[in-house]
Amino acid sequence: MSACQFSSFRAAVYTLCQPTGDRQLSDSWNNNWTNEERLVAASQLFSASCKGKSFSAQVLTRICPQLATSLRAAHETNDLSTAGYISRTLVALLVRSPELNERELIPALFHLVVGGGGGSNGGGSDLVTSPLQPHNHASETTQEAALHVIQSWCSCLGCLPPVELTENEIRYIHSLAANIGVGLSAGGGGGGEYRQRERSIAAIAVETIAAMYTTTCCLLEGSEEQQQHETEALAALLLHKNAIAFEATATFLVQSLLSLLRHPDADTRIATLAIFDTWLSAPTPNMPTSRESNATTTKKRNNNTRKTRGCFPNVEALTALLQQLIACVNLQGLSTSFLTADARDLPEEAHMMRRETTDSIKLVGAALGAHYAASILLQLAENAHRQEDVFQLEACLYVANLLPKNSFLETTAAEAEAEAEAEAEAEGNGALLVKDHHLVESLLQLGTASITPTAPKLAGTALTLIGGLGSLLGDIYSTASPETSLAAFSESFTQALTTIISTLIQCETSDPKLARNAATTLFRLAGISSIARYISVHLPAAVEALFAWYRSQASFQGVAVAVCNNSHSKYPNDITTSEFVLKSLCFLGARQAQQSLLCEHARQAEDALTGGMISLVTLHLKSVALVLGTAKIGSNEIKEGDTSLEEAGKQLGHLLLNAATATATATMGIAANKEESTGDDIQNLSSSILECSGSLAVLYPGTTEICIQTILILAVKDLVGALHALTTLTSDIQEERPGMEVGQAITHVAVEIAEKVFKSCADSSQNQRSDAAFVALLHFLVAVLHRWPASLLNLSPSLEQVVLASLSAASQSWNRDICESSLALASHVLHNTSIGNLDNGTTTTAWHAVLSFLLAACCGGQPPYMLPSISGVVYSTWMHADNALFLHIFTSAMATPMQLPGGGAAPWAAWTQDMLAKSMNYLFSEASRKDEKQFKRVFKALCGGKKKGINGAPPARQF
Repeated sequence: MSACQFSSFRAAVYTLCQPTGDRQLSDSWNNNWTNEERLVAASQLFSASCKGKSFSAQVLTRICPQLATSLRAAHETNDLSTAGYISRTLVALLVRSPELNERELIPALFHLVVGGGGGSNGGGSDLVTSPLQPHNHASETTQEAALHVIQSWCSCLGCLPPVELTENEIRYIHSLAANIGVGLSAGGGGGGEYRQRERSIAAIAVETIAAMYTTTCCLLEGSEEQQQHETEALAALLLHKNAIAFEATATFLVQSLLSLLRHPDADTRIATLAIFDTWLSAPTPNMPTSRESNATTTKKRNNNTRKTRGCFPNVEALTALLQQLIACVNLQGLSTSFLTADARDLPEEAHMMRRETTDSIKLVGAALGAHYAASILLQLAENAHRQEDVFQLEACLYVANLLPKNSFLETTAAEAEAEAEAEAEAEGNGALLVKDHHLVESLLQLGTASITPTAPKLAGTALTLIGGLGSLLGDIYSTASPETSLAAFSESFTQALTTIISTLIQCETSDPKLARNAATTLFRLAGISSIARYISVHLPAAVEALFAWYRSQASFQGVAVAVCNNSHSKYPNDITTSEFVLKSLCFLGARQAQQSLLCEHARQAEDALTGGMISLVTLHLKSVALVLGTAKIGSNEIKEGDTSLEEAGKQLGHLLLNAATATATATMGIAANKEESTGDDIQNLSSSILECSGSLAVLYPGTTEICIQTILILAVKDLVGALHALTTLTSDIQEERPGMEVGQAITHVAVEIAEKVFKSCADSSQNQRSDAAFVALLHFLVAVLHRWPASLLNLSPSLEQVVLASLSAASQSWNRDICESSLALASHVLHNTSIGNLDNGTTTTAWHAVLSFLLAACCGGQPPYMLPSISGVVYSTWMHADNALFLHIFTSAMATPMQLPGGGAAPWAAWTQDMLAKSMNYLFSEASRKDEKQFKRVFKALCGGKKKGINGAPPARQF
């Protein structure tokens, strides 16, 4: 800064400080700035600028160019705190300068900063007279962004000289944008005199900055973190309480950003969607005061049914956004090879765009209200259907499927109540229901009409939509009153179901993907009790045709071909069409039909087992598992005393035991002369037996012991699968059956398997298989403890040893499954009143060891995402224990030497005794006891915050 500039700057500072009569403040400010204590100087200047009532243009021409230069310098040295104070001072000064016209003020401010300073004796836009310096190093992307900025600016505020923005200059604008609210509030401190001016300037500033800022954000290349930071700053700017002209501003921005959703660059569209999501998620500004709110409470009773619009000014803007989102997911232009009924066949870019728009669609639906949004989509879809625009129709149905369908009825009913409560009460619920289900009926009819094999992508999307409407359809039938006429609705529903079943049967050969999609939809509908009853009563012919089709597919030859084809497909783990149909038939069929299916497949599996045909045994047991699983889902509907499946269950239990015995033999001798078996064949058979055993034991108490024997036999070959089956069985048993010692049998298995797994995992040469077994064991032990808390007291190794071993394994491997499952087990052990009795000296020692491991884990021994969960366990343990005794054990655990990554010491080891004592008092204070969040914050600080550790980023889940 030259001597002349500094002299002018100093005079301006004296002028600023005159209203306070504090010349010492001005001298202090100059000294601090000269000595490069800029943060203190900038803070003092901001305070001075807020105390005066008004400033003349002369003051502005002296100080503003210098502040602009200082702002640039602060950003270039990454001194963001100083830059913030300078930005606020600039805004506060200009707000308190009545000589400036509002429409000139904001362009002058940004021209000043971007142009690099300069000054004159004029006011308004004459504040900047020095010529702008071109920036030849600006990238092509930056120049394109600048062009969009200038175009938006000119359309709103009038023409400005052409200017090219560099990335640094965008940071200056960002600084001003982030601090505009603070500066305005401070600048308005003179009372009502400046209130109207402040509000007017705020509206213009928001409009101008946001137009420049959003366009530049979307087009500039930057890291994801930087884009997120800029988006949050823009949202904060828009939400500022002084933005009185908010609706006009937001409308302008929505119009500008909607055009960016049509930008050819996918990254630009995604960045724009992120901004929309931020606005939609934010609370609406300018909420009424408490007096206004009380006055309108009765009038707006339906407010609770529609979520906040976020930053969107009106319904028209939201509707325009919804239409543009439909355009974003439109698949027009793609090759027909991508447009199959399987969504996974879409190219990656289309996948990414649909994935990124999902949240935006849901937020728009919530803001508009699901019923209103669905009505708009229905109208657009019907227009597309009349015009035979397959791509637009598919896009509309896809978007409709993402809306919260259960709100279709609820929102409409609530709105009707708010609009005409007395009339609604007089008409009764039936009248409202007729009005509500009209939308669902229209969507159902349109979806049915869209199921055409010639357009598989459209047909697949329509089927998905109909399946998603299932819960809504079930509600309509289950809540309909006798006075409500559902004749027209039933006709539409019957047509939809007939179309689905016929598509399934006809397309199995010509279009297997569409047939599988139809089977999936049928399964989703049949799983709803009221719909299943409707199909069974009103569509017996369709059910019979479906059953006949399944029997033809489930023959030995048919099943073998289907499985063979599926094993060589792109997605071999998919549930097949035949399996979906079998599940649907089980839902639709009576108990007698289930029994016939169960007995038939059990008999065929017995024949195949005797004949040594392993693959056929597996296939039939897979069908049995599906039948049992379906029966288990509907077991709450089985009438007391119903033994229709009991005999079949006992026969199946012996079949499974025999199959398990045969599977466990090393040579599989029954298959030696019939077919050549492989390891995969035996593994598949073992999995099918385990799946059957778990469901069978839950359904039929008399088979529990034999099923446990079966699982224990297979544990020799498939330890992980056996543990999963036992965990499922343990979790599903809600109460002890008369005459059955299930807990004792489960405990016996747990003791036997735990010792085996513990020994294998104690080996330093752990592999993925032993890790998987360890995780499965931990899940199993948690399930047993949850059901029978005192059952594992005599476990060998002890339960405490298993907990410590699991925590140690988690610290060594950083495998997420081991970390989470070991913490779950530790939590059960610490909280259980039988095991965690602090009067027991042995248990106190175990608590000490477990807490030491948990503290080490929080200090970097385990991945940082585990810290909140671990602190939650420590807090809940404190809640269950004696306060003084727990504090003693916790303090002792802190004093225990820890083996931390890199060999470092615990963070609190470097603290002074006084600081540590204060932290401990705060951690275990009464306030922390009542506020878990406070406890977690202090605990996190005690452990040094989140640590990356020496293992780097944690691996994804493996099991």
